[in-house]
Amino acid sequence: MGPVFHHVGFSAVLGVFVLAFVAPLPIDVGSALAAPISASFHVGAYALLTGFSVCRHPSCMFGAAFAVLLFGALLESAQYFVPGRYFGIPDLLANASGVMIGAMTAVVVLRRFAASETVRPEGALPTA
Repeated sequence: MGPVFHHVGFSAVLGVFVLAFVAPLPIDVGSALAAPISASFHVGAYALLTGFSVCRHPSCMFGAAFAVLLFGALLESAQYFVPGRYFGIPDLLANASGVMIGAMTAVVVLRRFAASETVRPEGALPTA
């Protein structure tokens, strides 16, 4: 993979640290929109994290997806010890949905990159 994936990988690692810091913080759930917004955040965050992980390590797609899912379960478990937060099965399902969406998207992206790469003879110039 090229330098773009190296920068994307760095962004994914940074995202993991932000997610690990923000997830256990207490939040105010007084709003009726809190649950749908929370579920959308879970799906989006875990889709991005899984997509970046799978693109970075395509040979172990299932391992990368499982690691992200395990990371989400650990974060959900850690919320048990934070006042105002709780372990929730709906959050785990949102995490799993995000992992599946991210893995499928990464597979499509990787196939596109593989299809667009052509083998050129040594020293040949790319054609426009």
